[in-house]
Amino acid sequence: MQERALSGGAQRTVAAFKFAMERFGPYENSPHFAVACSGGADSLALTVLLHEQVVSLGGMVTALTVDHGLRENARAEAEATGKVLDGLGIRQEILTWSGPRPASGIQAAARDARYRLMFEWCREHTVLHLFLGHHALDQAETLILRQRKGSGESGLSAMPAIRDLPDLRLVRPLLAVNPQDLRCFLSDRELAWIEDPSNRDRRFTRVRLREELQTDAAGRVGELADSARGHGFVRDQTERRLANWFARHARLDPFGCLLLERGALKQGSDTDAKALLARALMTVGGAVYPPRGRALEGLLSEIAAGKSFRRTLGGCLIEGRLDDLLIFRELALTTSQPMVEAQFLWDGRFLLSVSVEAGYGERLGDRGFRAAALGNKGWKGLCAANAESSLRAKPHPARLAIPAIWQGDKLVAVPLTGWYCPDWPKDLAVKCRFRPIFPLSAGGFTVVQNERHII
Repeated sequence: MQERALSGGAQRTVAAFKFAMERFGPYENSPHFAVACSGGADSLALTVLLHEQVVSLGGMVTALTVDHGLRENARAEAEATGKVLDGLGIRQEILTWSGPRPASGIQAAARDARYRLMFEWCREHTVLHLFLGHHALDQAETLILRQRKGSGESGLSAMPAIRDLPDLRLVRPLLAVNPQDLRCFLSDRELAWIEDPSNRDRRFTRVRLREELQTDAAGRVGELADSARGHGFVRDQTERRLANWFARHARLDPFGCLLLERGALKQGSDTDAKALLARALMTVGGAVYPPRGRALEGLLSEIAAGKSFRRTLGGCLIEGRLDDLLIFRELALTTSQPMVEAQFLWDGRFLLSVSVEAGYGERLGDRGFRAAALGNKGWKGLCAANAESSLRAKPHPARLAIPAIWQGDKLVAVPLTGWYCPDWPKDLAVKCRFRPIFPLSAGGFTVVQNERHII
């Protein structure tokens, strides 16, 4: 039987996707890709495109669907999406958000939970690429929101096509695709998608903004995409310049303590200096977003004054000395996390891995084990056990903010030092590495410009 010709929108979708995937490679042999798939048109189209692509590479795709539990039909919709995917030969995993919900900022909290669950799944299954279905209209919305917040060059570049994280790479191959073309792609295949009612809830800023953009989608979205790409090219050059600066003038130790040469910060432009400080604070503080511009300007003024100072910013404690700056994690803002996973990121900074072969990975949380900062109590416990020698040379704020393992209020292990309490199970090992959400140097900002074939 003769295949039905693809519509113009579907053809544009396939061409843009293939172009991006070629530029983003090469990939590992027989790759295992994960894709965020809510069942909406954008993510479903990406999942189908990826599946067709990965078959030619001898690999597989797993669709990750997150049930946030925020709507009555959420679980049923996730399962309905699974049936569609199963009919296409695509494996699905439903990840469930459990625990308390905030009284406000529910969309932001749901987004954070969604990414956390997907990141954890990818780490557990050694998946190196997580694909996201953001498209040209999403990019335009992001740019406008950041313009309204007064973002600088970095923010105005909007979303990168590729973002490298410590354990995986986030990939957005549809940033040059109009969402209507994605719907054409699905319609050509007679695939039904789910419409999330929250996407029509005008209480949310993005919903109102999308309505504004859709009145002149073709013209304005294209202009905004061009603007984001222009800022993206500038951001890429900036990030490369900052990486070179860090290589020459910074020292970061395995305990998460960062030293910056104070004089070198004053030699370049204020714009670069603020960008350097923002990245440094995000790395040490385990943060997802940098401090606001005015706060960074205040810090830069103190640095330029040449005097000693001590202050907090961005979840960090900053000590300004004559020749350098020392940046530590602020102890009061560190987190306490139950040890319910064999591998997890603590405090946005340290990757803790429990020996799975010992069989304790799922049992530690049930036994009351948690990861929390060493703190003053833990430091006194180490000293009492004569096990503090490896930390003596570290500044006091740095050693207090390193991860320790507690059982209730009892200190039972400090993996970075190799110390374990006498009754710690002999066949249980915990590895600990400094792996912040944002490392000091990024892999460059990836820009998609499909019309001119530039990435």
